[in-house]
Amino acid sequence: MKASLLLLALTLPPLAGFLVARYLNPTLERLLTALCGSVERAEIWVRLVQLFLMLGPTALALMRADGWRSLADGLDTLHAMASITVNGLLIVLTVVAWVLWRQIPKDREERS
Repeated sequence: MKASLLLLALTLPPLAGFLVARYLNPTLERLLTALCGSVERAEIWVRLVQLFLMLGPTALALMRADGWRSLADGLDTLHAMASITVNGLLIVLTVVAWVLWRQIPKDREERS
């Protein structure tokens, strides 16, 4: 596998995570500020979610790196990296959504 293709494949997971983090940032800031009570408290959680979104897919891709030698074709390599990236983002977003969902006060649900 060519070094340039490997470099391109390795930039896909953190780049996709960065783009998702940028998309969620304004809403996530408002939600976490409401849950945490202050901007300062929410900021650490916003930054951690952003890091998880970038590092989660990257870590998943690197865990699968031993199987890349069998991917001789560049398109197969990019397909594998895209699949790993999407799965990594889904895992991180599912965990974040589940944690936030558990923070919804129960009295709001009962009034609805």
